[in-house]
Amino acid sequence: MMTFNDIRSEYGARDFHGALSKFLVRYANPQASRSELQNTISHFNFDFSRVPVFQKVKIWIQDLQGRTEADDTLDVVHVRRRSRARSGRKLSTRFDTVLIDTSTDSGPSECGDIQGKSHALNDMV
Repeated sequence: MMTFNDIRSEYGARDFHGALSKFLVRYANPQASRSELQNTISHFNFDFSRVPVFQKVKIWIQDLQGRTEADDTLDVVHVRRRSRARSGRKLSTRFDTVLIDTSTDSGPSECGDIQGKSHALNDMV
C-alpha cells in the first residue's frame, strides 16, 4: 500500500489524488452539473489514505455481451517509478491507472480473481 504523497513522489503521478477524486464524484453523480461537480470535488475527502500499487498487471476481459464467438481482450497495465539507467540517464515514469469493481449486485464477485505482486515502499505508514 502506498500513500498519495508516495505515489506523487515515487511515480510522478502529480495529480493522482485529484484525478481519483474527480472520477469518484462523477461516477457517483452522473447527472450533476459542472458547477455541482466542481463544488463536490472541492469538498471531497477520502476515508482512506493509501492504495495498492502493482508494478505490472495483466487484464483479461471476456466479451461484455456474453458472445462466445467474440475475442476476449487482453491488456497489460504498467507502473514504473522514477529511476536511472546504469548509464545514469533518467528513465521516465509510467503510471497506468485501473479501477476494479470486484462486487456484483448480490455482493462480492466470485467469478473474478485479482492476483499480483504489490510493491509498496512504506507498508508501515
